[in-house]
Amino acid sequence: MKEKMRKTGIDVLGEIPWGSHLCQFYETKEDLHQLLVPFFKAGIENNEFCLWIMFNPKEVDEAIEMLKASDPDLIEKLKKNSFEMVDYVTLYFRDGHFDEKIMYDDLKNRLQNALNRGYDGMRVHGNDTWLVHQNWDVFVRYERGLDTLVHDQQILLLCTYFLSGLDATTLLDMAQLHDTMIARRKGNWEIFEKPEIKKLKAQLQQRGDELEKRVTERTKEIQEANDRLRDLSAHLQNIREEERTRIAREIHDELGAHLTVLKLDASWLDKKLNSSDSVIKQKMKDLMTAVDATGKVVRRISANLRPGLLDQFGLAAAMAWYIEEFKKRSGITFFFHEPEEKLQIEDLTKSGLYSIFQESLTNIARHSGADKVWIKLVIKEDQILMSIKDNGRGFDKQIADKKKTLGILGMEERALMMGGNCAIGSIPENGTTVTVTVPIKKRTIKVNG
Repeated sequence: MKEKMRKTGIDVLGEIPWGSHLCQFYETKEDLHQLLVPFFKAGIENNEFCLWIMFNPKEVDEAIEMLKASDPDLIEKLKKNSFEMVDYVTLYFRDGHFDEKIMYDDLKNRLQNALNRGYDGMRVHGNDTWLVHQNWDVFVRYERGLDTLVHDQQILLLCTYFLSGLDATTLLDMAQLHDTMIARRKGNWEIFEKPEIKKLKAQLQQRGDELEKRVTERTKEIQEANDRLRDLSAHLQNIREEERTRIAREIHDELGAHLTVLKLDASWLDKKLNSSDSVIKQKMKDLMTAVDATGKVVRRISANLRPGLLDQFGLAAAMAWYIEEFKKRSGITFFFHEPEEKLQIEDLTKSGLYSIFQESLTNIARHSGADKVWIKLVIKEDQILMSIKDNGRGFDKQIADKKKTLGILGMEERALMMGGNCAIGSIPENGTTVTVTVPIKKRTIKVNG
């Protein structure tokens, strides 16, 4: 609840925030009334519902007369049910015994009713001297419950105690149960805790609320900036994939075509040369071998940039091809479980999953020391699940999280750009598992007519 200062009507106290739990000690009835009359008068004048819990039922009429005497206009407000007086026996005792829970519920209900009727809040006074002398443990529990009850609520609570019969130890214990303690003795006010401390707490709370609001707003701005950066990153990644596709196609088509021409010309020259010239014949044979080797390099570079299978036959086919090529270079045994149906997914998702797959295999070859890898690509409801598990040496996940290597960050960021997530689990000497889950965004096929 936002802190709001309220007038107490007592000069020495000034304004205090909602949720204050006050305590007054008095020696005479006049001392008590000199505090309570301005206290309740301020509440009535500031649109607060007032509850005066009397120690003696006979004091009700006397209290009304005192309020009227202090300000004749208050009688009109008293008639509007903005003020209620009740004796403690009626309020505190149910079925012949004291039940603080019933009391707490009663106060909460009265506050809610007051708020529903348009009051700003409620101020309450109760004389609890009878409970101090009756059962100290019950009194302490009751006062602590009241302190919890009024905290952050639109209530001002003033408890009063008759000084007679209270020793210094009891007074000190009671001081710990209230925010502010005041007493009027021999015509002088004494304050056990200055109200400025409570005001300072209220100001700090207000500043804390304002800081929290600014932090929330700033966090929202940062989140929005991150979202824009992620959108930009996805856009740049899409452009990059398109450029890789274009370059791969040009390498494959243009260089491939020129190499084919070179091989045909070399073959024609070989046939025209004198077969007795063994040195030239060997050179021509070496030339054609070099052209063939260059063609393989061109196809490999083109496939690494963007395998044609990815566009022609889909993700699973491209992964299967890459596994076969990787197996030749690494000697690792692969087990690939792929979906029975062809995945019809958008290009960005297809490229993203393939890139994470490539990065995972590269990490396995470089760091894991594994000789077996299990790869699974399945459709689970409206999601694609890809998992890559090895039997390598694994690593300490906590250390890796602190380092946040670019490879891991790249995989996680790609998954986020696809609207999914990438989870990496690893246990030292027990392998590593990369699990990527991405929602399926099916490509829309336009049909004419």
